[in-house]
Formats: sequence, C-alpha cells, structure tokens
Amino acid sequence: GNFWLIALTLSLVFSCSTAISSNLIPFVLDKNIAASQGALLISIISGAGLAGKLLCAGLVDRIDFRWVFASMLSALCVAMFCFLHAQSYTMLAVSCFIMGISSGGALPLWGALLARIYGPDNIGRVMGLMTFIITPGTVLSPPLLGLIFDRTRSYDYAFVMYIALLIVAMVFVPRIRAGREKAEPVRAVG
Repeated sequence: GNFWLIALTLSLVFSCSTAISSNLIPFVLDKNIAASQGALLISIISGAGLAGKLLCAGLVDRIDFRWVFASMLSALCVAMFCFLHAQSYTMLAVSCFIMGISSGGALPLWGALLARIYGPDNIGRVMGLMTFIITPGTVLSPPLLGLIFDRTRSYDYAFVMYIALLIVAMVFVPRIRAGREKAEPVRAVG
C-alpha cells in the first residue's frame, strides 16, 4: 500500500510541476505578458525549488514526514489556485514561487520516505521501481496540459483538475505507514 500511495502521489507532484513549467511561456503569452518575463518566472520556480529542497530536508528530519508531505501537497494546491486566478505578473510570480517551494521538496521527501519505510539499503531499488510509475505521468503531463488548452482555449480546466487531484492525494497521505517497524519486502511491479 505504501508503495502505490507514495508513487502515485509523487507522480502527481512531478507531473503537475512539469506540466506548468513546460507550458509556462505559452501561458504567460496568453495573458499578454512578454516571453522574457515568463523566463524570469521559470527562474523563480528554479530558485524556489532549491529553497524547497533545503526546507523539506530540514523538516523531514524533525517532524512526521506525513505532515511534510501533506504540507507540500497543500502548497502545490495553493499554487494551482493562484495560477487559476492570476491576473497580474506579481500573482504569477507568487504562484511560481509557491510551486517551486512545494515541488522542490519532493526529491528529499521521496528519499526520506523510502529510507524510513523500506530501509536505507532499499532506497535505490524501490525508487527505481517507482520511477516506472512516476515517469509516464511526468512525461505525458506537458502535452496533456497543451491539449486541454487547445480544446478549451483555457488552462483553467487543467488547474481545476490538478487542484482536485491534489486534494484527493492529501486525503491518502495519512494512510502512509509511519516508522519502520519491519521493512516491507520489495517486489517487482507487474
């Protein structure tokens, strides 16, 4: 159960941030903002992502990882809500900053979760197996977001979809087993 909850939730986090980052320039152009300003937004995401990595790495060692995970999902949900309602460059910058902080923390959180649940010796193997689940969503999300825009002439439906999926993911985070009383066996997916 932990394997699927973690893999599917992280797939959502990575697909969400990849889809937005990959479509950010067309999104800002649609809002009559210059591409050069859109490039600055990508830099904001990257810088905030670094800060998110450091923040998450510090928090996951001090508090229950489920709180960190839920906070990360909540922040990403807020970022999607901000993107949905962004009418100014400032609001887009805030949206990008929040998204960068939240999605940046995903990698250190992923490693910490796997170490606590499966043990440090199994991180590579479990992470490798999860990659088979995470990668398709991450790769397909940018064209999916573009397709949603092409069909509806708006990114709003995609933002609403991500908000709904992130809320569902938050509901399942408490089901992830805390601690490592006994390592779960690692099996091949399939």
